[in-house]
Amino acid sequence: MEPIFDTVAFGTIILYLYTIALVFILRITTNKILGVGNVSEYIEFGVSTFVACVIKYEGAVLYPSYGLSGVLLYIFCAVVPLPWILKKSGEPQVLLLMLVKKMAGAKHCLIAFAVQCVGAFLVFHHMRWVWSFGMVGPHVSRTEAFICKSSLQLEPLAGCAVECLAFAWHMAVMHWVRGRCNRPVAAVINALDIMAIAVLGTVTTGTYINPLKAAGVTLNCQGSSLTDHVVVYWIGPVIGVFVGDAIITLASSLKQKVQ
Repeated sequence: MEPIFDTVAFGTIILYLYTIALVFILRITTNKILGVGNVSEYIEFGVSTFVACVIKYEGAVLYPSYGLSGVLLYIFCAVVPLPWILKKSGEPQVLLLMLVKKMAGAKHCLIAFAVQCVGAFLVFHHMRWVWSFGMVGPHVSRTEAFICKSSLQLEPLAGCAVECLAFAWHMAVMHWVRGRCNRPVAAVINALDIMAIAVLGTVTTGTYINPLKAAGVTLNCQGSSLTDHVVVYWIGPVIGVFVGDAIITLASSLKQKVQ
């Protein structure tokens, strides 16, 4: 199959715009059919996980052609609009924290997690379908012979620590931004933070900081076992959400004492 475009970035731009359009079409359709309520709210959890996986997948497509700087530019452009597009968290460890702290009920968290899992499961098949259009060379090659390789470049325990600390850091940064910055500034800071975490990931684990994003993109890939995957990409972020919460609680306590 001959690619439609010679410039890889064209394919990425079209894929991103198509994905965002798909989000709004799904949202409008579900709201029309089901109304604005619990079902529509739960679907938003899966949508957030789905979009996060698509962005991660396409970053790997861009890397061979544009290098790290090109991927970082792509991340910035893709992540900045997300606060206006996504309505719920795509990270299952956040649901666990909410459950433990009794901020949400078990039924709510389990349903939201199940929908997030569906979003992560569907993304690979979605990407394969989009790649089959043959918009650019890398899409054609991935359709014809897709080889999945793990991003893990460390021992499992070290990788677990990286994913843990990366998510704890991200959580602390987002907490600091919340209430201090308006939405556009917060969106830019969030994108810059994700870019910094992505740079760390190039020599460590890929820094997915989301178990379902890691599962949707790298589960059963060459180079790491299922046990390694669970230790690094599931246990790491789960510990990280509690580390991040502890940091936020400690910082808030110290601030109150100072005041």
